[in-house]
Amino acid sequence: MEVEDVSDAMKSIRDLAEGVGGYVAERSTRLRDDKMLADMTLRVPASAYNQVVDGLEKLAVKVLSDKSSARDVTEEFTDLESQLRNGKAAEAQLLELFNKANTVDDILKVRSQLTEVRGQIERMQGRINLLQRTSDLATVVVSLAPAVAGRSGGPVWQPVKSVQEAWEQSLVFALALTDAALRTLVFSWWLAPPLAFLWALWRLVRRWLSRRPPAVAMPPPTEG
Repeated sequence: MEVEDVSDAMKSIRDLAEGVGGYVAERSTRLRDDKMLADMTLRVPASAYNQVVDGLEKLAVKVLSDKSSARDVTEEFTDLESQLRNGKAAEAQLLELFNKANTVDDILKVRSQLTEVRGQIERMQGRINLLQRTSDLATVVVSLAPAVAGRSGGPVWQPVKSVQEAWEQSLVFALALTDAALRTLVFSWWLAPPLAFLWALWRLVRRWLSRRPPAVAMPPPTEG
């Protein structure tokens, strides 16, 4: 779904999941064309599934796709419970044989079978526990993308964003001017010696001119 801001939407979705007693099981972000995209996997109580979906739709500018599915685990759950009962019955029989064993060989054989049966019981119990948890929780996978400008009814005036962009552009311009001034100053270092020489020569000439005696004016010739 498309949202106004992906980061803000991720925080809202996390709060939504935690608000109904769920949690964020997985999240990931990536960039595409300098735009953030995100995927989130939520685990929420099955009873709150519709509430969570409604909350997600309210966060969206546009829902691009929506898919839901359910899996009935009743048959697998029933089969596992039957296998578990049989495994516990086999365990009880092996325990009885173990207590009656008289030789070391019989004890080792029964213990090996007992270990194998107990391993099967633990695996079946673990699978039953997993099915119970998954049947109590629903999985919601959300993909987030920034809304395309104009898709929701024309361009939107964003003065804060405009001011921010103008400020950033002014900083870039100021940095470019400063950089150009520094480059010019460093590049022109070779002008310093001739300029210093000309300045010293000008001072010498000016001092010499100031020390010359003033010219004496000649009297005009007299007639007769």
